[in-house]
Amino acid sequence: MRLTGELVALRDEAEDGDSEDLLRWLNMEEWAYFDHPDRPFEPVTREVFEDRLKSRRSHKLGSAGSVWQRFQIDSADGRHIGWVNCYELDEDEGSTRVGICLPEEADWGKGLGTQTLILLLRYLFADRGMQEVRLNTWTGNSRMIRCALKAGFREVSRCPHRAAVSIRGEPLERIDLAVSRFQWEAPGRNQRGEAAASSLRFRAKAAHIPDSGEWLEVKKGARLEFERKPTEYEGWVRCTSRYGLSAWVPESWLRVEGETCVILRDYVSREIGLEAGEEVTSRLSESGWAWVRTAKGNEGWVPLDCLERIVQS
Repeated sequence: MRLTGELVALRDEAEDGDSEDLLRWLNMEEWAYFDHPDRPFEPVTREVFEDRLKSRRSHKLGSAGSVWQRFQIDSADGRHIGWVNCYELDEDEGSTRVGICLPEEADWGKGLGTQTLILLLRYLFADRGMQEVRLNTWTGNSRMIRCALKAGFREVSRCPHRAAVSIRGEPLERIDLAVSRFQWEAPGRNQRGEAAASSLRFRAKAAHIPDSGEWLEVKKGARLEFERKPTEYEGWVRCTSRYGLSAWVPESWLRVEGETCVILRDYVSREIGLEAGEEVTSRLSESGWAWVRTAKGNEGWVPLDCLERIVQS
C-alpha cells in the first residue's frame, strides 16, 4: 500500500536499506532527546540493533497493545526520511494512537510531518473507519505540537510525565492530542483535510454559560427519535438516541422517516462556555448558532447573538 502526497509518500512495505537507516537514526542524539527526554542518550550497537530486529519480527503486527500498522516515510525525491506507527487499536471504540518519527534535523520544519499526518488521518478515517485518532508528546517538543495542530489534532489533556524534568532541565508534562472523525469531516476543511483559510473571527460580547455539561454525539446514518418543542432558536428539534441521551439537533441535518429520523452527517451537540471578550474562530453556523474553536483548542456550539464579528482593518 502507498499513500502519496505532494511532499511525502507512505509505504507499508520494507525496502532495502530501511534497516540501515533505522540504525543510523537510533544513534542521533538530538532526535533521541525529543523521543525520550527523560533518558540519557545511549548509542545503539549493531549487535543490540540486530537483536531488537529479531525480537520485533517475532511479534506479529496487531498483537494486543502493540503496533498494528507501520508506514515508512519517503520524501518526494525518494529519500527514506522516517516512519509512522499506528498502535493501541480499540476496535470497539474505533480509535487508535499514532506516532511519527522524522529523525533527520534537515527535514524538520518543512511541513513533511504535517502532510504525513494528513495522509495517515485520511486513510484511517476513510479506509479504516476510525472514529478518533490520538497522539501524545511532551511539552518541550514544540515542533511536534505545531505539526499535530496543523494536521487537525486538538489538545485534550496534560498529565505528569515519567519524570518532572528532562535530562536537559526542561519541565516535563505529557500532552495528549486527538482528532475525531466529526472534526475531520466538518465543513470548512479542504480536500486534504486541512482547515480552510476562510474561517471568521468573533469576540464574545458577554460571557456564555452552557446549559449542560453533557452532549450527544452521533454518527451519520444513526436513527433518532425526535420531537418538535418550543425553542428560542428556530430550525432545531429535540432528538433522543437509542441510549436515552437527548439534545437539540439542526432539523436541516435530519431526514424524517415516520416517527423517527436519520442524521445525515456526524454530529456533536457539545455547547461550550465563553468568557466576555474571549476570541474564537468559526467556519460553520446553523440556525442562530456557530460551531467555534477557542484559542485553547476547545470546540463546540455557542449562540451567534452572543458573538460580534472581528473585522480585519
